[in-house]
Amino acid sequence: MLVVDDDPVQRASLEMLLTARGAIVHTVPDGFGAIEAYLATSIDVIVMDLRMPDMWGDEACEAIRMFTESAQPVVVGCSSLANGPERARRAGMDGYVGKPVAGDCLIDEIVRCLHRAR
Repeated sequence: MLVVDDDPVQRASLEMLLTARGAIVHTVPDGFGAIEAYLATSIDVIVMDLRMPDMWGDEACEAIRMFTESAQPVVVGCSSLANGPERARRAGMDGYVGKPVAGDCLIDEIVRCLHRAR
């Protein structure tokens, strides 16, 4: 699993939440790092902030989708933006949770997206 967020506190919080539930989690601080990490490793799920400097999460998601023709990762967007759900949908993200992220909501959304992807 890959967590992408420019806020180090948010990134650490999400990593702790997901590892406590048994996930192997990699973290990166930006969209460019997300693309590099995805291409370098086998990642099934990406939890990605939408608003980040240099490259927004929706832009990174679109780039990752262009690089992969077969097995697509499940991408869940996170944001406090009013138009966050719409941006996530337009970028091809599979799911969305608002910030601040509630642990159970994120886990439920990841599970829902994984079931739908099968």
